[in-house]
Amino acid sequence: MSLLSALTSAILPVLSVAAVGFLLGTVCGIEVEALGTVTIYILTPALVFHSLTTTSLGGKTALTPAAGVAAFT
Repeated sequence: MSLLSALTSAILPVLSVAAVGFLLGTVCGIEVEALGTVTIYILTPALVFHSLTTTSLGGKTALTPAAGVAAFT
């Protein structure tokens, strides 16, 4: 994987979302607390659910984190 490929696939989307948030905060005056609440309680679990349902894992790969969560709990 080249550096440019890594930049466009991983870093650039994160920076673009941060830039849009910064512009919305400065231009429109959006409340940060409300946006943070929506992000924590709705968007983050949706991202985790989407990642878990679309990723194909082998048995041993899926069992290791499950055992870690069970041990932690």
